[in-house]
Order: sequence, then C-alpha cells, then structure tokens
Amino acid sequence: MKVFARLEVKTFSRKKGHSAVKASAYRTGDVLYCERTNENYDFTNKKDVLFSSCSNEYIRPEQMWNDAERAEKRKDSTIQREFLFSLDKRLSEENQKKLTKRICKQIQRKHGCLFEFAIHKGRNGDQPHAHILLTTRRFENGKFTEKTRELDDRKSGEIDWWRKNVEKETRDVLRHQLRKSLKNQGISFDLRPKLGSV
Repeated sequence: MKVFARLEVKTFSRKKGHSAVKASAYRTGDVLYCERTNENYDFTNKKDVLFSSCSNEYIRPEQMWNDAERAEKRKDSTIQREFLFSLDKRLSEENQKKLTKRICKQIQRKHGCLFEFAIHKGRNGDQPHAHILLTTRRFENGKFTEKTRELDDRKSGEIDWWRKNVEKETRDVLRHQLRKSLKNQGISFDLRPKLGSV
C-alpha cells in the first residue's frame, strides 16, 4: 500500500529570535504568555487547527514551554525542535489523531523529550498535516536534563529512521482503517502480502 508521509525536521533557537511559547501558541491557535519575553502571543484567529495535545507530564502547555525555556541558559540556545509531517488524505480525523499520538509517544520513549502536537487541515482544508513540537532536553524525574543531541546530528541516522517510521506507521493505521471499513460492510479482505508476490 503506497502512502504519502513527507517529514521535515526544524529547530528553533534564541539566536534567531525564536520563542518556544510563541511557536506553541501559533501551531495550536492559542494565546500563551512567555515569561522570558514578557509577552502574550495570541493566535486564536487561526482557523485550520483541528486538534492539539501535549505530554501527560504537564496539564498546561504554556507551563511546559516556559519551563523548557528556563532550562536553557545560553543566549543562543536551541530551545525547541519540530517534526512536521503530511497526513495521508485517506485517514479519517480520528485516525489522524491516533497516528500522531502514536508517533509522539514513540519519540518520547526513544529520546526522553516532551512533546506537543497540533493537527492542521491546511489552507483549503485539503492538506492535513501534523506539527510535533519537542523539547530539546530529556525530561527525567520531574525536570529537564541533558540535550537530545542525537537528533541534531545528521550522521546519526535518527532523522532518516523517523522518516521511514512515519511512513510505516501511516501504512499500518491506513490498513487498520480499511480492514475496519470492509468488516463493517461484511467483506473479508487480507491485506498481507502473499508468498511469492513481488
């Protein structure tokens, strides 16, 4: 089964004037206060946000990102990372959430960082995609610790691995969705590749 699962990875830094709180507010269509800049960032006019959620360790994303900012001492610190990936148009909204949450949980287990995600429908409602914002530090025993530098090094192969994983997970969720749809119609269908098939 062919799927469309493009993945881009970006970083945000103070050197470039970025704020982790502002990035969160923009992607979730929310209004959040940044303690470092002493500013309220209001993006409640954004209309293409379908759903957003953050790591269970925090009830309020605003507090999570302010704490993440506070953990960085340098003026030029990298303060946030983003995984941006397209969502296959065949996925239902429920399965878009399911897929994105699954990938977020996998990232947290593998790298120890916290996450927030927002699903957007795109400008014309026909380009669904997910923004996953990540802390650049691991979260252990209730505090931010060492940097997740393996995600900064292109030679580590981590980003390529995540690209392949997003494609695999998209395919798995699509297969499950198709099986469920066919079952509801009383149709039995085996999506596993047959022996000897190319």
